[in-house]
Amino acid sequence: MPRSKPVQIGQRYWEYQKDALSFYKEILNSYEIGNQLTDEDFDDIFNLLKNHPRAGEKVGCGVSELYIGSDVYAGKCFHMALLGFVGKWYNGIQ
Repeated sequence: MPRSKPVQIGQRYWEYQKDALSFYKEILNSYEIGNQLTDEDFDDIFNLLKNHPRAGEKVGCGVSELYIGSDVYAGKCFHMALLGFVGKWYNGIQ
């Protein structure tokens, strides 16, 4: 029987990594390209971003908004507008 690998991101906790991945995929796929995330989804995705190994580089001086954009394969990904800059954060969730 496989052992579970618990995941905690922000205040959310999942017993299995696959459940966390499903949660974030659901957020990604609940929006159309160009839509800005709600405050609750912003908080969840921002907490996920803070776990990135290079989070400090990606966040810079702050994130003003998170929204859904397209990736290089015509799929969806999370984009962010930094304070003073607009960029893309491709997280590999499709």
